Amino acid sequence: MYQALLVDDEYMILAGLQKIINWGDFQISIVGTASNGKEALDFVEKNSIDIVITDVTMPLLSGIDFVYEARKRGYHFKFIILSGYQEFEYAQKSLQLGAASYLLKPINKKELEHSLNKIIKELKEEQRFEQTNQFVIGQLLYQWLQGEDVLFELQNKLGSQRQLNGNAFTVLCVQLNQPIEPEKWEEWAEKQAFYYTIATGSEEAYLIIRSTEREEIKAVIHYLIERTVKDMTFFVGQPAFSKETVPESFASIKEMRARSSFYQQSEKINWYSDDKQTQEETDKQIGAINKSILSRDVSQIRLDLKQFSLGLEKNKVLPEFARWQTYMILINGYLIFDSLNSPSFKEATQAVFSSKTFRELKTLIEEKTLPTHALSKRLMYGELTRQAIDVIQQDYQQDLKLKKVAADLHINAMYLGQVFKKDTGKSFSHYLNEYRIDLAKELLIQTNEPISNIAYQVGYQNQGYFYKIFKQYLQHSPREYREHFRKEISTNAVYIDEEKAVDNDFL
Repeated sequence: MYQALLVDDEYMILAGLQKIINWGDFQISIVGTASNGKEALDFVEKNSIDIVITDVTMPLLSGIDFVYEARKRGYHFKFIILSGYQEFEYAQKSLQLGAASYLLKPINKKELEHSLNKIIKELKEEQRFEQTNQFVIGQLLYQWLQGEDVLFELQNKLGSQRQLNGNAFTVLCVQLNQPIEPEKWEEWAEKQAFYYTIATGSEEAYLIIRSTEREEIKAVIHYLIERTVKDMTFFVGQPAFSKETVPESFASIKEMRARSSFYQQSEKINWYSDDKQTQEETDKQIGAINKSILSRDVSQIRLDLKQFSLGLEKNKVLPEFARWQTYMILINGYLIFDSLNSPSFKEATQAVFSSKTFRELKTLIEEKTLPTHALSKRLMYGELTRQAIDVIQQDYQQDLKLKKVAADLHINAMYLGQVFKKDTGKSFSHYLNEYRIDLAKELLIQTNEPISNIAYQVGYQNQGYFYKIFKQYLQHSPREYREHFRKEISTNAVYIDEEKAVDNDFL
């Protein structure tokens, strides 16, 4: 039986995990539970553990910090991360540590069973191969690539003949259409002076080449092509000029593969390129779009959105970054032209974060970023109403009154109020408050500004009145809204496909 430890600071979650499935069907015995990372670390030090299922956010020591500390002390086990938040940072850290899965609460029984099946399969395969020294070396190499502190142990296993000498390394990922026997990799590694580790199914290998020179890397690639199936794909990571930065070369490959899958474009040999300039270019495009949105120039917005999607495709921006930037544009578009409470906003948000390919995201950028229904409705407003709305959107921070706006527009205040309500279905003051509250919602979501500052920024001089109006419109206080909506955003913010977890499924 495999021994498992459950870790969560919520008693009901721990109790539910023990009952959600029949653990015996998976040859797993729950040998312990812990309510925080420190308790879990103490338990692991005293007991042999094969599998850990741990929450992320806990008192004393988080789930991720617990796993990291356990790794540092030499304890190795398979683990699944649980979280109520789908935060990119949490998911990224857990995957870097080698998580088998990142599951969201409430736990889906089928997803848990799928993850456990995957873990059991890995454990059985490891048991079959761990007696061979080459397997141990491969495992240590993979852990090293993931940033674990195993370099000393790895050097000992490699022996004096194959020490990690020098300060120039490049990680190379080789994708195959059919598996290659480990003995072959060992033979080629010895002849070509590289180290290797084989990932899931033996159809994917990571090579650590002791050079950063392109010609020397090409020589290794050509050597492999000549001796294996011709249909191979290579991803060459960023150069590493010390042993400590080799994991960064590995991480860059994971990003390259994510781009390749998302943009559905891949060369036979894919070389790393620095994307700092790309990010600066994207930031400029985002700024131009937001400027157009604020000016409410619909034709210019659509032109800018097209340029934005072309820039994403040209620069192969990371999928997560592309989705997130699209989402930020989406928020600004709906704040100006519609509402964040609009059903179409939530529908568009889900579509953005569930997009699997750039083609899907591009369609969303060009067709869903702007709320067309709200735009069409606004274009139907009369000239006076549009002028009044423009005043609201430009001068919302001031003490706006219908009488003053009417005077500025040289029109009778009562008449303007009647026309405005007929067009929008809302009084002037109601529309103004709703617009201010929408702006406040954006600041609550996207910044850590004190609520008193936010109230002032959106035009409320009296914080108490701001609280009253906010709760009247949303049935939540600003603080409650910030906490609730951030959770809702995080649920949509990161989608982790099984394919992305392949790099962590070491056999």
